[in-house]
Amino acid sequence: MRPSIPAALFLLVALPGMAAADLSHLPTPNAQDLSGTRALAMGDAFIAVGSSNEAIYFNLAGMAQAIKYEIDLSYAFDPGDSLSRFNGSIVDSKSTNLATGLAYTRLTGEGAQGDVSGSIVNLGFAVPLGPRVALGFGGKYLGFSHPEHTNAITADVGLLVRPVDFVTLGAAGYNLIDVDSPEAPRQVGAGVAVGSDTSFRLAFDTRFDFADEDATRFSYHAGGEYLFDGLMAIRAGFKRFPDENRNFVSGGVGFISQAAAIEAAYVQNLRSGEGGDRIFSFTLKFFL
Repeated sequence: MRPSIPAALFLLVALPGMAAADLSHLPTPNAQDLSGTRALAMGDAFIAVGSSNEAIYFNLAGMAQAIKYEIDLSYAFDPGDSLSRFNGSIVDSKSTNLATGLAYTRLTGEGAQGDVSGSIVNLGFAVPLGPRVALGFGGKYLGFSHPEHTNAITADVGLLVRPVDFVTLGAAGYNLIDVDSPEAPRQVGAGVAVGSDTSFRLAFDTRFDFADEDATRFSYHAGGEYLFDGLMAIRAGFKRFPDENRNFVSGGVGFISQAAAIEAAYVQNLRSGEGGDRIFSFTLKFFL
């Protein structure tokens, strides 16, 4: 039996509380706090998935997985920090064997530890190295006035391997050129995903953050999605930051046609006293 649309929407909103809270001790928000809508709903467990335009941010190699031309328009909002993220992206793997992705992101916010204002431009490429392996690489321009003045270029790389059908392994490096910006922490990550974009996905990631020279921080991410007749997706996820003792749950829905899709996601911090730390995200996708 197919679920009703009201029931699916209930899954999105009936997540842990949204009470106001004192957020003065939370970190200054950055670009990593507001990823793509599909990835947010899946707990940001996306390194080994990377089959939509979010591959630009999580694993550039994912752009070479399928022949497509996709345009995404997204908006995300974190009311606790008044942080807004406007984003547009294009991925073209139809024109040549070298898949290309271009994205523009605008961040504005009023974090407890400082304002955020600036833009990021991503340009990435991906090439298949065989029927089951893809490599991605690209550059990233950051132009920020707050919380720190930044005018710099850094780089990302990614690798995807599909050892057998329905299983994908991914690895990625982010901001490999150190530009000393909180918006571009040096990170590496690895993940595994089971399933496909036409049935279901289960994904698990681990990420290591080297921004702090005194200690390496890490996080765990898990998520899944289930597709009904390829027309509707229900998603859920969980992510944990042990060093900060912060845990998040997430959920989302997607409605998909051959020409377009609309997606929504919600993320909630579970730590006591931080109920106001939450994110709403929405995306329109166009398939050409």
